[in-house]
Amino acid sequence: DHQPQAWPPERFNPLGIPFEAWWYDLLAILSWREIRAVFTRPVAYIVLFVFLAINGLLFFALLQYYAGPISLTQDFELPPNYWLTNNGTIFFSIMLICPAITMRLLAEEQDLGTLESLLTAPVTHIQVVLSKFASAVFFYSCMLFVTLGYLVILRQFANEWDWGPVLGGYLGLFLIGCLYLSIGLFTSSITRSQVIAFVIALPLIVGPFFLNMLEPGLEKEWMREVIRHVTPYGLHQDLNRGIIHWKTLVFFVSNTLFFLFLAVRGVESHRWR
Repeated sequence: DHQPQAWPPERFNPLGIPFEAWWYDLLAILSWREIRAVFTRPVAYIVLFVFLAINGLLFFALLQYYAGPISLTQDFELPPNYWLTNNGTIFFSIMLICPAITMRLLAEEQDLGTLESLLTAPVTHIQVVLSKFASAVFFYSCMLFVTLGYLVILRQFANEWDWGPVLGGYLGLFLIGCLYLSIGLFTSSITRSQVIAFVIALPLIVGPFFLNMLEPGLEKEWMREVIRHVTPYGLHQDLNRGIIHWKTLVFFVSNTLFFLFLAVRGVESHRWR
């Protein structure tokens, strides 16, 4: 007699992500579809232009500071690469650009009604969210990659050059960008309006940065230490000095996964709407 085939034993999988190859193949197809969609929209090139314009002005100011006429009267205590990855201008640009990248990824599909049809296909909510997140991270990585050309020029004006702070600074910008993108994706999953998604994400992103601005005015050292260890900008200071600590990586990875989890819950809530 033909005996029915037994199911394989269940594996410990708290995230609910299958280990089968087909699941990841479908995720790769969805991610590639989202990446192509990002680069076919004019808003992507507007965001890229704004980011490069802001960093271009900063780069020009650095050249004037390190190689211009005023450089003869300056005492250069910090290398030029420090200012390229650790300044308020680039942080504020990232705070504005990351929610601008993600605000339409889920909110627009909800507004157009295409999200419901996508969820009726044989895909999971996790695959939908991860594919959107992968496309946003890919576009953000392309923006950071373009700025590497600035390092080639700045290297010519540096008497001493340490690749540790350079790579640590860019790693910090990448991790911060992933965290901000996950926040923007979460807010995009709970509303149909792109503007509302942007407005909700902005205080969640900018708020911790203002805590760092209050840090010098605090009298107690333990309060300053807490702010440095629970804010993205504070943790980035160690990375920008070339110090990569496991606590820093755990902070960024865990918080990014947390907001991606919330984004999945936001997509699943459409079943009851």
